[in-house]
Parts: sequence; structure tokens; C-alpha cells
Amino acid sequence: MLPDTFDADGRASAQVIGELLLVVVTLIGAVVVGVVVFDFDDRFLGEETPTVEIRFTYDEANETLTAQHRSGQTLQGDRVAFVSDNVTLDTWGKEPNVTTGDELTIYGVPPDRTVIVYWHDENGNRHELRRWYGPAA
Repeated sequence: MLPDTFDADGRASAQVIGELLLVVVTLIGAVVVGVVVFDFDDRFLGEETPTVEIRFTYDEANETLTAQHRSGQTLQGDRVAFVSDNVTLDTWGKEPNVTTGDELTIYGVPPDRTVIVYWHDENGNRHELRRWYGPAA
């Protein structure tokens, strides 16, 4: 006969271990959901994406797009890029600090383009600040 290895004490300790594992897995899942839903990684582990209003003016005849910093936080110019189809069209890098009222004109922007303004944090990650859709996009 087989020895009786599953006595009352063995079953009770196995049940406690199972419950502890269930609690640990639940807590890990809650932490992961919290990080994703509340974007804790940006707020607590790195720089916070700046809040700015950028207004666009498009001249279709000359295919020029002018971006103006209307309000919000001051930006470091070399950390702001204007991108279309994964190609950087221009940066605000000529300005050390971009503040309210500063403008940048980008030449040769066809009306069917979408231009995204990205801000790059200190780790090189890019964050979308604003998006412009051309009149034919």
C-alpha cells in the first residue's frame, strides 16, 4: 500500500499555498493594469510630456506649413521634431527655448500630408504633442 501522504495537515498547507499564489498573481496583474491604464511609467519613471497648444497655418499655394507655439510650457527646441511619413521635416532646434509666440515655417509640405509634432524626452522616447492633417489628407 502507498503511504498516506495527504493527511489533513498536508491538504491544509497546500490550500494555503494555493491561496497565497492566487493573491500574488492578482496583485501583479493589478500593478500591470495600473501602469498601463494610468500611464505611471511616464509620470513617475521619466519626464512628463509637456502640455502645449500649437496652432498650424497652411498656405496651399506655396505649400508651407507654419506652426506657432500658442500657449503652454516652454520647450527645448532641439527636442521638438515635425515628422511626416516617418521622415523628419524640420525641428525647432534653431531655438534653444520655444515659448509662446515662437513660429516655425516648413516648406514643401504637400496638401495630402499629415504632420506630427513629437517631443523627445531625455531617454530619446518620442511623445506626440499635436497632429496636423493637410486639406487633402
